Amino acid sequence: MKKIKDIFEVKYGHSYELCNMQPGDIPFVSRTEKNNGISGKVAPTEEPPTPAGVLTVALGGSVLSTFLQPSPCYEGRDVETLVARGGMTDQEKLWYSIAIRANKYKYNYGRQANKELKHIRLPKPPAWVNDIEIPDYSHLEKVKSKRSVELKNWRVFKIQSLFKFEKGTGPSSEDAAASPGETPFINAQKHSNGIMCYTDHPATHKTNCITWVAQGAGASGKAFAQNNPFCSTATVNVLVPKWEAQIEELIFTARIITESEWKFSFGRAVNGNRKNIKISLPTKNGLPDWDGIRQYMNSCKFSATI
Repeated sequence: MKKIKDIFEVKYGHSYELCNMQPGDIPFVSRTEKNNGISGKVAPTEEPPTPAGVLTVALGGSVLSTFLQPSPCYEGRDVETLVARGGMTDQEKLWYSIAIRANKYKYNYGRQANKELKHIRLPKPPAWVNDIEIPDYSHLEKVKSKRSVELKNWRVFKIQSLFKFEKGTGPSSEDAAASPGETPFINAQKHSNGIMCYTDHPATHKTNCITWVAQGAGASGKAFAQNNPFCSTATVNVLVPKWEAQIEELIFTARIITESEWKFSFGRAVNGNRKNIKISLPTKNGLPDWDGIRQYMNSCKFSATI
């Protein structure tokens, strides 16, 4: 195995502060472990951005979060860039980014990798790495509509005035996982739109509704729009809209509901009187402006995938 400094030229980034930058189109890489390390987009400065094709590595914060940057970028504080010595494919760079992240456990309890990064040893990429095709997701950024919409006249509504509540019904988590199939199984979890697995058990709930986690493992209060028939555990509330809802409206409303998840910390469940929780929605003529919400959602980045 070779040290990072023998594989890459290690350079300290621009060390800018995002709050001092003007908004623009150039990715700004920080110490976050999400969104390819990008926490915003900024305008050009007097210094040119770092060229595309480098690896960015967080030295603190989400330490050793490492990403291949496909576009020129600026870096925030405690972010170093790795420039490949000699020719290297993107597949090999992605391999090295995973290998670097695998050393994250060495820097728990606030330890940073400032002095040690260049000395970390990495295994050589196996031959099969270059046989892997890197997916192109650029088409996902397309929008359905370029018409901009301003949502206004926000007012408060009780969730119960908009939805009929049903208790989640279906098999247990163990039974669902033990019988793989094509029916989405919704469980009390934070990610993957609430889908734990796909099972051969029949769907017990119809499409075009919202699942709202009632209790469980830090997921209480999470809401997801469902556009396929599904089954679920009893730890999930199913919100059936009282109007002919479209998926864009439900995605928007689910996100608004999730904004109240902090009310269900410390083991509090979404049940009883807590179902009377209120949310704010844009209105027209005193009613939720579903037309405006649909237009707004269709103008958002990635809306072409809805």
